[in-house]
Amino acid sequence: MTKHQVPTLISAAAARYLANHARVGHLIGVLDDAWKPLQIETESTRSDFTPVGTGDTVQHTRDRVLAKAKTLSAANQFAFEWYLVMSVTFAEAYLEDVLAEVAAVDPQLMERSEQAASYQDVVGASSTSELADMLRRRWARNFIDDGGPRRWIPRLVKMGAS
Repeated sequence: MTKHQVPTLISAAAARYLANHARVGHLIGVLDDAWKPLQIETESTRSDFTPVGTGDTVQHTRDRVLAKAKTLSAANQFAFEWYLVMSVTFAEAYLEDVLAEVAAVDPQLMERSEQAASYQDVVGASSTSELADMLRRRWARNFIDDGGPRRWIPRLVKMGAS
């Protein structure tokens, strides 16, 4: 791929990245849907914030609604706290996939890499292609593990990323 060529197809890496975000979106959707019956039940127990029904019925309904709300609120809090962590993980996995794929197309990217295969790696690989892929993935993982975005961005720009 040339320095400024824009890919026209979604790569396998991009497809995995998008699928992971879609899964998180489904989780958020499930949590959102879980609130709807609770909202309906709440509406049926109030009319302009005045309870309808006997005191015991209203109290029992209120307690049940509050217990469900507490559970759903905890689930929402968990999902939103982990959303950022999952997004970073997805981005790192995507970058690793992309770097390994790009290194397969442009071997010069790994020209200065000091990747080495152990005897076990060589014997365990079913082909030189598989061995090369393992080395590219190891190189990509090392790239990601080295300093985070602050170090990645200048190196990616140097590689030709815009």
